[in-house]
Amino acid sequence: MRKQTTWTKTRTPGLLRHKTGRYYGRFTLGGKTTFEALKTDLLEIARTRFAKRKVEVESARRVARNTETGANTVGDLALLYRNKVKARVGIVSTALLGIFSFQCIG
Repeated sequence: MRKQTTWTKTRTPGLLRHKTGRYYGRFTLGGKTTFEALKTDLLEIARTRFAKRKVEVESARRVARNTETGANTVGDLALLYRNKVKARVGIVSTALLGIFSFQCIG
């Protein structure tokens, strides 16, 4: 009798399928590994959402590295601020729309 595993690997590195059928992305940022729900049970949609989130994580990683060296641009600092505000629990999503209505040119 074989034990059923909780996570199943996919062909996309970092994209995992839970035994419930939902897909999750595994990301490492700042030395911490996190699993983020992609809120779908369809592989193609999961791959698209995973790729989009992976770009965001890589961007955050680049900004963090540039912050340590002091080589940030204004766009990097705006992105860092945006991510910190999004992470705050007390802000309602409608208030975030007003804060993030700017567009970076560059």
